[in-house]
Amino acid sequence: LERLGRMKLNEREYSDARVFFDKAITEDRQRIDSMEAVTGENRGIDHYSPFFAYTGMGVLEDLNNRHDKALMYYKTSLGIRPNSASAENNIGYSYYLNNDHDQAEAHFKRAISRDKSYSKAWRNLALVFVKKEKFTEAVDLLIDHTGNGPSAYNTVGYICMLDGKYDQAEAYFNRAIDLSPAYFEIAVQNRELNRRRHSKTVYESLN
Repeated sequence: LERLGRMKLNEREYSDARVFFDKAITEDRQRIDSMEAVTGENRGIDHYSPFFAYTGMGVLEDLNNRHDKALMYYKTSLGIRPNSASAENNIGYSYYLNNDHDQAEAHFKRAISRDKSYSKAWRNLALVFVKKEKFTEAVDLLIDHTGNGPSAYNTVGYICMLDGKYDQAEAYFNRAIDLSPAYFEIAVQNRELNRRRHSKTVYESLN
């Protein structure tokens, strides 16, 4: 049931995904209830519980802007796998979507502490830094993670562009190009996209 839910989620068949995740969680709760009836111990979940079903339900709630419900599911998944970097990252991103950037930053840092190779958490932490206009910290963070200066500047530029910070994006794309003009052709493409977006925004503000 959990695997079917993940497949449907990846296919963006969200209603079907919810049905399978909900069934997986319901059957697991019945399993837990039967154990509690024997032992008298109140568990709720254990390490056999469907981690990805709870995670998937959290994703579906975030997609519907129900971030409080999403956090409830993500925190349950963290209870199943307390050392999970992905669970901490999911919690952080849900806080980010709800504009709680301090909590988001804290959980992305926890995800990195759980698994220093978990690239999503590094990128998401850079996202928070850009949102807080800590641009230098974002670049330094990505250089520490990848060891690739042009890539770090390009990534921060791209995040700035998505956040509507077009002047900063231009500067970081230029820096990426200066550091690696031959190799980092993607920064040139991103700079042109940034200029088009900026021009469109300026035009719309005048009309």
